[in-house]
Amino acid sequence: MTTFSLRSAAIGIAAAVSFAAPGFAAEPDGPAELVTRSEAIRISVQDQVGAVPMKDTAEQIALAEYYSVPDRKLLWVGENGLSARGKAIVQEIAKADDYGLRASDYKLPNLAGFDASGPDAVTKLADAELKISAAVIEYARDARGGRINPQSLSKNLDPSLYLPDPAEVIGFIAIRSDPAAYLRSFQPTHPQFEALRKQLIAERKGGAAPAPVADKPEDVDIPAGPTLKLGVKHGQVALLRKRLETPAQEGADEYVFDKDLQKAVIAFQRAQGGKPDGMVGSGTRRMLNGGETSTTVVSGQQKIDLLLVNMERYRWLPHDLGASTST
Repeated sequence: MTTFSLRSAAIGIAAAVSFAAPGFAAEPDGPAELVTRSEAIRISVQDQVGAVPMKDTAEQIALAEYYSVPDRKLLWVGENGLSARGKAIVQEIAKADDYGLRASDYKLPNLAGFDASGPDAVTKLADAELKISAAVIEYARDARGGRINPQSLSKNLDPSLYLPDPAEVIGFIAIRSDPAAYLRSFQPTHPQFEALRKQLIAERKGGAAPAPVADKPEDVDIPAGPTLKLGVKHGQVALLRKRLETPAQEGADEYVFDKDLQKAVIAFQRAQGGKPDGMVGSGTRRMLNGGETSTTVVSGQQKIDLLLVNMERYRWLPHDLGASTST
């Protein structure tokens, strides 16, 4: 019988027999135990690990290598569902939005209505184990600035990212008594980042009403603000797109000033007799607003977008070396 057949048979036996007993007896002269439920879950994890979708090859390899060790303990699940560690780490990842990330980016398991005695219980628990470990690796990378290429915001930005080693992430979190605190430690430790984070939470709780939608492009005001130019990401870029009727291409970020928008700005500046530099400063704002610089207060969503951009920039700074994540 092939290795694959043996592994599949073991999973089938574990799923078919009641899991109340610690092991499953074999013939009198054979081994005392055939396979426990935890072992069946580990076998299923090893069978599924190669199919876990991840953005980075190194992360995929780290996940596969970690679970390739036969006696490796499960990190997040027990025989009847998520363990206490699993619940804690899922709750931490679910708070990603409070740190300027997106919880929806991490494919966490849904065990609502999970039946521990069901025929597919072992497979579901193995799937949950792998999804959580994959989310942990991806969260650590994103928290350190690996979510966005800095040069996608501006070609002038070229920081050296200090991205964590995925093998170290999964290896160290496995031995931490508080895995949630360890994962949280990958977030920037700068006081300015924490201030922005608190402001972000407050802004989202405020529920500020969105700015009225203008009926016509020429009715859109561009508030006073920073110079908008190629590569800049800012809430006002979306307003500028509406004003110049230049929507973002499908799948692109409407808050990023791209080359299409630059061309539209240059065309507008030329039509108005201004300097065609493709940048929106105070002079171009006056022309866009019909001769007067708008003093309109930016909407709540624009404030949130600006906070998110500034928080992302702190991820590109060196992490606090006094708070090592590998000790």
